Amino acid sequence: MQRSDDEVETCREQTVRRMEVSPEAVQSAFGDMVLEQPMLDQLGTAVVSGNAIFLHGPSGTGKTTLAEALWRLFQRDPIWVPHAIVVDGQIITVYDPQIHHATEGPTPPEADRRWMLCQRPRVIVGGELTIEMLDLQFNPLSKFYVAPVQVKANNGLLIVDDFGRQRVRPEELLNRWVVPLDRRIDFLTLAGGRKLEVPFDVLVVFATNLNPATLADEAFLRRIQTKIKVDNIGREQFHEITRRICENVGLAYDHAVVDHLADVIATELRQPLRACYPRDIVQQVVWGARYHRQVAALTREAVEQACRSYFLAS
Repeated sequence: MQRSDDEVETCREQTVRRMEVSPEAVQSAFGDMVLEQPMLDQLGTAVVSGNAIFLHGPSGTGKTTLAEALWRLFQRDPIWVPHAIVVDGQIITVYDPQIHHATEGPTPPEADRRWMLCQRPRVIVGGELTIEMLDLQFNPLSKFYVAPVQVKANNGLLIVDDFGRQRVRPEELLNRWVVPLDRRIDFLTLAGGRKLEVPFDVLVVFATNLNPATLADEAFLRRIQTKIKVDNIGREQFHEITRRICENVGLAYDHAVVDHLADVIATELRQPLRACYPRDIVQQVVWGARYHRQVAALTREAVEQACRSYFLAS
């Protein structure tokens, strides 16, 4: 077990603010996604800054997928994670095998066994998030504390998915993190009321399909240096995404059929083209073929039937 000041020093040495990220690395990390260059540049710049990111836009545009793909940029350099830290005789466990994945290969023989050499962590919280999850949790049986999610995510990525739909109210969460996002430190409470200062060295990504202006005030939004709108897509992107999905599932891509599909969605159903539609419609085609014990094929009839099953009738 490490003393808390040892953990603080190591955490600062491994800070997310000094990660080296190049345009080539960003291109590689998002190579399986169809993104325009300005979006890639925004994402790369945000990671270099180490500051929080707000991904916002309509549902189904790929915000969560983008947020999760950011972690590929964090896998390049390993970090040291303590098994636990000690404060005034109180034990706080930090290492979590569900979050901290040990690097491949043997640990250096001179390494301190109280630490684990791991990939930078990625923690995803969604609707289950409560305000209690952001503070120390005391286990009365084992008599030790468990570190909260933001401490386990130190030196890594913390994704707050579907922000605004958590069990904790948005303003309560934002008020809790105003100081940590600004000063890079957090305060946790031990039994008896003592406050413990810990690093808040996390790249936080808020992903939401709600209007950010309705979720946070100007003072908080100012602390989120990068705000990226992930919007609906155009026809060219729609075709390319569908082509890649077809390739992945073994379907022959037909440009004319996909053009017809885009017409049905945009004209007949009066829906915008969204990044999730190619995957979801192709899945419907594959499922339908399997049900009828047929070989799946991307035909006009198949995509029309898929749309009838997928979209709400007007």
